[in-house]
Parts: sequence; C-alpha cells; structure tokens
Amino acid sequence: KHNMDIKPEQYSEPLINANKTFIRLEDGDIDFFIKRHKLQMERSETGLRYNIIEAGDSYLPKEKDKVNVSYTTKLITGELIYSSKKDGNKVFEIGKTDEINGLQEGVKLVGKGGKVLLIIPSYLAYGVAGDGYMIRQRMPLIMEIELNEIIKPN
Repeated sequence: KHNMDIKPEQYSEPLINANKTFIRLEDGDIDFFIKRHKLQMERSETGLRYNIIEAGDSYLPKEKDKVNVSYTTKLITGELIYSSKKDGNKVFEIGKTDEINGLQEGVKLVGKGGKVLLIIPSYLAYGVAGDGYMIRQRMPLIMEIELNEIIKPN
C-alpha cells in the first residue's frame, strides 16, 4: 500500500537546506584560499570571485556575441586540468552555449585583449555532477582567461 499523502515539499525542503549549507561551507573554503594566497579578488552578486588583470578594450562582450578565449583551468587544489595550450582555445556564444555560467559571467568583465582571474564556485561550474572527466562533483575552479576576440552578431 502506497502513502499518497506525501508532498514533494517534504523532500525538497531538506535538500534545499543541505545545499545552502554546502554553498556556505564552499564559500568559506574559497575565502580561505583567497586569504592564504594573498589574492585581491572582487565578488559578484552570484558569488563569482574575479580579479581583472588587464581590462582590454572598452567594448565588453554581451549576450549573443561570440568570444575566443585562451585559458587555464585548475582545481582549487592547484592541479592544472585543462588549458588552451593543450586543448585549444574556447570559442562560444555568450548566453547560448553549454559553457559553465562562471566562465560566461567572467568573460563579460573584460574587453578584447583583457585578462581576468576567476574563482568559480561549483554551483557556477559543474555542480553536483562534475564534468565526467577531470572535475569531481562540487569542485570550485580557478580559471585564468584571456579574451582574444569578440565577434558581434550581424
């Protein structure tokens, strides 16, 4: 006999609270990392940490622009996992892509020729799934991005 009186909220509430707790703990880990490495980082409304190393041109990319970036991606442990030197540049359309939210948000901070250091919380990266290859679940990432080109839509 099934109990049909169970409401979805009875399951979702504890999950939401657990997730909020995880985000708070991860936030603390990121802050500790920033302090330990004496980094100067800004924090966006979403929780993305960034440091604009070079601003680049005055035109900042926006939705529907295509960008070409060179990058390195490291785990917060410092381990290099991906880089454009090895894997080729990333070319993607902002707002219409499967690139992670943290990268899409970060690339909009600089113009062509700009460089930005990002510390991306897992919820703006690959979240609870990881990327299926090198990035474990719930793993904050450190990305250094250089914006090589912006292609505006016609």
